Amino acid sequence: MPRDATIPADGTVLADTAEEGPVSTLGLWMEGNIYRLKVEDVRRCQVDVDAAGSVPRQMRLGVRVQITSKFDSLLVAPRDLTLESEGVIIQAKLADKPIAGCAPLLGIKELRRGKSATGIAVFELPADFKFDVRGPTLGYQPTRWGGAKRTEVRLPACFPDCGKAEKPGAKRR
Repeated sequence: MPRDATIPADGTVLADTAEEGPVSTLGLWMEGNIYRLKVEDVRRCQVDVDAAGSVPRQMRLGVRVQITSKFDSLLVAPRDLTLESEGVIIQAKLADKPIAGCAPLLGIKELRRGKSATGIAVFELPADFKFDVRGPTLGYQPTRWGGAKRTEVRLPACFPDCGKAEKPGAKRR
């Protein structure tokens, strides 16, 4: 949260800095041109350990999202979500089986106007991945002929070690 932010009684964080753009708390809807996006939770997922019990070389991070269509046909797919930090962009994994600590997974689904898809998008990162000190950015831009606007949500600076996500910033391009 920026130093010059204030938190009103309703929990909305208002920032005075143009650089960080509009800022909102976890759980508020972000408006796209043909969809609405809400980040509900951020968590670590369990990583499979080999039989020798070696230290995993990767970490799995889960972001629970809800996407609602404002259009007659919107294809929701995990691949349209990205986790971005310090110039590195990672697409969400299309998991073929449930992942411990990160269920239910966000699947591929076509939505009609007013319908929603909810699930956890899983990102696989190197165990030593460095996150931006301001927190990583979750980006969403559905693949669609004719295009759809991209929405970005700043995740908490404590990510990925937050017990529960707190007051991420959000901005829309």
